[in-house]
Amino acid sequence: MTDYQIDTVIIRERPTKGKFAGGAIGFKMEAAIELIDGVDVRLITPVDIKAAVKKNPIPVPFEETGLKVMQEAAFTTAYAYLMRRHYGVDAEQE
Repeated sequence: MTDYQIDTVIIRERPTKGKFAGGAIGFKMEAAIELIDGVDVRLITPVDIKAAVKKNPIPVPFEETGLKVMQEAAFTTAYAYLMRRHYGVDAEQE
């Protein structure tokens, strides 16, 4: 993480049961990431992501970002977290 100067990791929260439940391997990877020293790990729910993007739409179409389709969920999650942090939503909840 230090090679890329990453100080915060945002994880999209997933349900533990039901149609969209995460698998055991995914939860183990999330736990391993959370245990890395010096990295602030935050969870954000899909509802919070949707609300943040609705309030502050992404200003550029995803196709113009140069990212691959498989990166769209990660991009949207990071964007939603940054919008929440910029507008002080996280500070109110903590």
